Amino acid sequence: MTKSLIRIVVLLALFNLIVIAGIGQNSFTHLCDSAEAEINNGKLESALLIYEKAFEQGSTDSAKVIWAASICSMCADELKDEKAVIKYNNIAIEHGATDRQMIDQQLDLAKKHKDLETIETVLLRLKSNPEITQKYTSKLMYFYYNNKRYAETLRTADEMLGFNPNNVNARYFKGVALLNTDHEESGIEVLEGILNDHPDNEKANYQLGVVYYNKASAVFDNANKKYKSIETPTRVDFHNYTEEIQKAKKDYQKALPYLEKSNSIAQKEYLDQAISLAKNRLKQLAQD
Repeated sequence: MTKSLIRIVVLLALFNLIVIAGIGQNSFTHLCDSAEAEINNGKLESALLIYEKAFEQGSTDSAKVIWAASICSMCADELKDEKAVIKYNNIAIEHGATDRQMIDQQLDLAKKHKDLETIETVLLRLKSNPEITQKYTSKLMYFYYNNKRYAETLRTADEMLGFNPNNVNARYFKGVALLNTDHEESGIEVLEGILNDHPDNEKANYQLGVVYYNKASAVFDNANKKYKSIETPTRVDFHNYTEEIQKAKKDYQKALPYLEKSNSIAQKEYLDQAISLAKNRLKQLAQD
């Protein structure tokens, strides 16, 4: 008998202590008893089918459901069916399971199978536990940020700042989330606030540099394209073009110190290119 099967049998013995008082009272208990018999005979697939019927029947006793789902998870693990393991772990967690081994397994498998819904469900449920709220709020913040869900990133970053207003990571995520939810000025303000306290923060320097660089490049490229498309430009056309170019110039000037600071801390080839382009355009504008 494998170690996994031994563990299942041990848990079944404990499970019996929980359900014995309910024997004969409901279908859930009877079905679990039948499934246990199948496991004892080594028929794991058959046992899982019976447990499925038990879950359909349902039970008001969360402890019984958690134990049954845990046993199913171990059976599925023995059968090398990772998606079934995720499924049964979800049932256990939904009913209040807090076993750390199960939770770690669930998050690892969900990441492996790119099951984002399961990851979010687990983190949200863990976050609701007052004893570990802060830890899993932080994990949720990273999860939302990494998946570019900026509205949720902003919400969880604000929650983290409620625990600690000086949390630099939460401030950073809040700033980026604001930039990506049509609150650019507020996002810039948050990132500048980080640099007031931590001038060498590479990520905040990078984000601010990119913000101003992208604004400048968009205005510069659009102004040049528009002006060149006019066959016979008037003085008004040239005046409008000049005004737009000056806006681009100011933003390139704002972008450069941030980009250079970020690049001095963690050099990146594309930042070298952006810095070079910004300098060339500023040189060109100075000559014009």
